[in-house]
Amino acid sequence: MRFWDSSAVVPLLVPEASSRRLQQVFRTDPVMMTWWAFLRVHPLRTADAVQLAAAFRAAEGRPASLEFVSLDERLAAAARIEGFPVVSA
Repeated sequence: MRFWDSSAVVPLLVPEASSRRLQQVFRTDPVMMTWWAFLRVHPLRTADAVQLAAAFRAAEGRPASLEFVSLDERLAAAARIEGFPVVSA
């Protein structure tokens, strides 16, 4: 297994100068790990998106199973949309 940054994944999907080389790398080990966040879904700053993604991972994909504590209204709203029970002041 390898960790693939999005800059290396894109050439697997869209023809670029590096596509052939990265396809060779992928063929030698097709198990891919990468990172994702909610930047397209929610109007969050990068650090907040990372927080939300980490919480989602900690909840093992079941956000209703983990309370999310935040005083940041934008982040709390995104967490609610994702299904976390939110605790705020």
